[in-house]
This record gives sequence, C-alpha cells and structure tokens, in this order.
Amino acid sequence: MPPNAAVPGRAGDSERDATVEQLRGAVGSGRLDLDEFDARAARAYRAETVTELAELTADLAPPHQRPVTAGPVIARFGSIEVTATTVRAPSGVFPLHGSVWRCFDYWRTERVTPTWAIAAAVLGFLVVPFVSLLFLLVKEHRTVGVLQVCAWDGTHQHVVDLPVGNPVQARAIEHQVGYVAALARAA
Repeated sequence: MPPNAAVPGRAGDSERDATVEQLRGAVGSGRLDLDEFDARAARAYRAETVTELAELTADLAPPHQRPVTAGPVIARFGSIEVTATTVRAPSGVFPLHGSVWRCFDYWRTERVTPTWAIAAAVLGFLVVPFVSLLFLLVKEHRTVGVLQVCAWDGTHQHVVDLPVGNPVQARAIEHQVGYVAALARAA
C-alpha cells in the first residue's frame, strides 16, 4: 500500500484540519475558550484515528447533531451519506429518525440532432448537395438536468443536485430516496 493511502479508521491530514476548523468555529460561537481550543487543537494534530478526532468535538455539536453510532453507508446522494441510524452531510451529522426526505425532478428528455449527423450533412453537401441535408433529420433522445434531493432534520435543510444521464438513472435515485424516507419514518 502506498504511504499516503487512506487506511480505514486512521486519521489523515484533511480530517485533522477539518476537526481544527470545527474547533475554531466553536471558539467563534462562544462554546469553547482559547485555552481549551489550544489543548484540543494540539490533541487533534497528534490524533491517529478518526475516533480520537470525533471525541474532540462530540460535546460541541448541538444535541440534534451529536454523533450517533454509525454503521456502513446504505445510501449516498452526492455529498450526503446515509447509514442505518445517521445522516452525514457537509453541514453536520444528524439522526435518520425523524428526518424528512424529498426528491424534485429538474430533468427532461430532448430530441436533438447528433454531432455525427451534422458533420455528415456538412461533408456530404460537398459531394451530394441538398441530399446530404437529410442527415439533419436524424434525431436521438438525450436526457439532461438534475434530480434535487432534499433532507430536513428539523433545523437544517440539506440539498444536493444529482446529474441525470437517462430516465432509468432518475427512477433509481427516486426509489433510493423513497427507501431512505421509509427508513426515516420507521426508525
């Protein structure tokens, strides 16, 4: 394994830096004084595992964002990860139970002239004028747009736009959001 490869459970520089930034935010919001910040930041830079880093900030998160025992990721929507009990988003971690999930369609299927048909029409016009323009009648279906996945945890809204390449992919994402919403209601 290369020396800079991530090892599960081991803390990397990016995780240490993120923890120190979270500690700085706690100083800015008045939840941590400077002496405690210095002590925790030093421990963060010495931490070897992500568990050690999580312990440094566990008492700083508001009650609805306190870390809960997580498990394997069962669904991922861009930057939002869902486990059996928690949701991890860039803005924080919150329990899956009681969260509300929605999926909004912002995609469409268009009929467009493919690039190869345009090139054939232009090149063919030099050889067989006007007949080659029939290539421009060729159309293909292209799906463009995004699905917007929204999760609410009571105080925060987490939104991610997922690009859609075809209708089957869009339906799969919608079904996955439905599954997570059912888990949130049942948990």
